[in-house]
Amino acid sequence: MNSLKYLNKYFLKYKARIVLGLLFILLSNGFQILIPLQLRSGINGILQKARVEEIVKYAVYIFIAAVLSGLFRFLIRETLIVLSRKIEYDLRQDLWKHLQRLPFRFFKSNSTGNLMAHATNDVAAVRMYLGPGIMYSIDTATKFIIVISIMLKLNWLLTLYVLMPLPLLSYFVYLLSK
Repeated sequence: MNSLKYLNKYFLKYKARIVLGLLFILLSNGFQILIPLQLRSGINGILQKARVEEIVKYAVYIFIAAVLSGLFRFLIRETLIVLSRKIEYDLRQDLWKHLQRLPFRFFKSNSTGNLMAHATNDVAAVRMYLGPGIMYSIDTATKFIIVISIMLKLNWLLTLYVLMPLPLLSYFVYLLSK
C-alpha cells in the first residue's frame, strides 16, 4: 500500500471529479435499489386488488428509476473511467520526464524492452486499478451497505438467515479462485 501513496498527488489533482463520481455511484445505487422496492409495492397492490391506475403508477416509477439508474451508471463511467485515463496520461508524462533526466549509463544497464514494458504494462495496470478497480469496489460496498440496511429494516430475522451462509460461501469462492 505504501507504493500506492505515490498516486495521492493524482487523486488530489482530480478530487472534484472523484467526488462527482462517488455522488453518481450513490445516486445510481439509490435508483437501482428503488426498483425492487417499487416492484414489491406493485405486487402488494395486485394482491390487494388495487386499481389499474395504481399498478401503472408503480410500473412508471420502476421505469423512471431504471432510466435514472442507467443514466447515473453512464455518468459514473464518464467520470471515473475517464479520470483513470487522465491519470494514466499524467503518469506516462511523469515517467517520460523522469526517463529524460536519467544518466546514459542507466540505459546501458536496462534493456529497451524492459523500459517499454514498464511504460506500457505497469502504467496500464495502475489505470485498471484506479478506474474499474476502485469504481467497482466502491460501487459494490455502497450497494451492499444500502441493501443490507433495507433488508434489516424490512425483516431483521430473515436478513440474518440470508447472511448466515455468507462466510462459508466466501470460503468456497476463495478455494475455487485458487
